Amino acid sequence: STIGVFKAMLNLNAELAKASGISGKNFAADIKATADDLSDLGVSIEDAGASLKSLYTNFSNFRGLNEATQQSLHTSITQFAAIGVNADTATNFMDGLTKAFGMTIPQASALTNQFIGLSGEVKFTAEELMTSFSSLNKDLAAFGKKAPEIFKNLVKQSDALGVSMENLVSVAKQFDTFEGAAESVGKLNTLMGGNFIDQQRIMRMGYDERIAYIKEETSARLGSFDSMNQFQQRYVAMAAGFSNVEDAMKVLGDTQVENDKSLEKYGLTQEKMKQLAKDSAGPIKMMDAALQQLAIDVAPLAKDFATFVGDLATFIK
Repeated sequence: STIGVFKAMLNLNAELAKASGISGKNFAADIKATADDLSDLGVSIEDAGASLKSLYTNFSNFRGLNEATQQSLHTSITQFAAIGVNADTATNFMDGLTKAFGMTIPQASALTNQFIGLSGEVKFTAEELMTSFSSLNKDLAAFGKKAPEIFKNLVKQSDALGVSMENLVSVAKQFDTFEGAAESVGKLNTLMGGNFIDQQRIMRMGYDERIAYIKEETSARLGSFDSMNQFQQRYVAMAAGFSNVEDAMKVLGDTQVENDKSLEKYGLTQEKMKQLAKDSAGPIKMMDAALQQLAIDVAPLAKDFATFVGDLATFIK
């Protein structure tokens, strides 16, 4: 009902005032504007309220952004939430992109969209990808603008090989420092009987390229990992920096990783995003959102009708 909707909006307004510490602001107007824009995606005022709360509590300096930017960011986070990405996860992800990688909000929003598209082709959900990227920020930030593409390649490797991205990064990051690289390269080259891995070259590579380089050189010099005896496998795994032989076997084995698309090509069109949101919402939530929107739309008519009835009663008297 209209009364129920307005009660919900008043409660959301009070909740946001409490969460943000801002008094006297009409949060309900911002919530209604976003819910209006995304009503065809099954977005309710509760959904729009939750994403706005997340922005005020998790996005750095959200209060300092101009009104148009705040509204754009609110719409983006709410739309991502509509397809199943937790609002807090999406907010923290986009905040990290703007702060650690210097992206603009439109660039961060586009990358979030690309991660959602990528999740459709790997075993990880969009939320898992965002959470993993955020947890690896401190390691990936050193690669600057190349970081998202490097991460995408790690995702493809992890998906194809069955090894976690964290474990892949653990192997690759040992080459971040001169000391670590010298030790690891020394072990591998001693094992292969020559200076086959170039320390300077591997240090300039991204994490994804380092994994591929190690596999390429060990396979060329030592043969298939699967054909080695258990003692050789253990030594190769240790020299390459793997925590266990199983991961080394998966990465250095014969499985090939297909990676022929740039991250940008995973971006979804607005039409695909809308369809994904509708599919995620389901018919019941779509109907509830439509009825809620109808209750908001007829509120002015109800007020005018009430005024008319009051005037008519006065006239009859």
